[in-house]
Amino acid sequence: MAKHILVVLTNAVSEEREKDFNDWYSNRHIHDVLKLPSFTSATRYVASAAQWLPQPPSWKYLAIYEVDDPAQAADAIRNAVADPNKMSGSDSLDISGISVCFYTPITERVTAKG
Repeated sequence: MAKHILVVLTNAVSEEREKDFNDWYSNRHIHDVLKLPSFTSATRYVASAAQWLPQPPSWKYLAIYEVDDPAQAADAIRNAVADPNKMSGSDSLDISGISVCFYTPITERVTAKG
């Protein structure tokens, strides 16, 4: 069975701060998180201009982290956020609208047959 995932949906505080936000998230934050127990990989995404439904997404950015143990990862990130020496923050992140949720697989990975 696949690893668990942590899904994080975020936005920058403003369009003017997106460059700072992306620099901090991609070059600092992801690496801070991957130093924590149970976190094994991370991938960031930006919402595509092509969408199925006409309304814009609530969040522009998505990060997916693979984790071995959600409980251990949750404890690790909670402790790291409380310690500025372990986890740097950024005032370019809109902290009022973050969505963070662990998911556990219920099926094996299914792929298209070619």
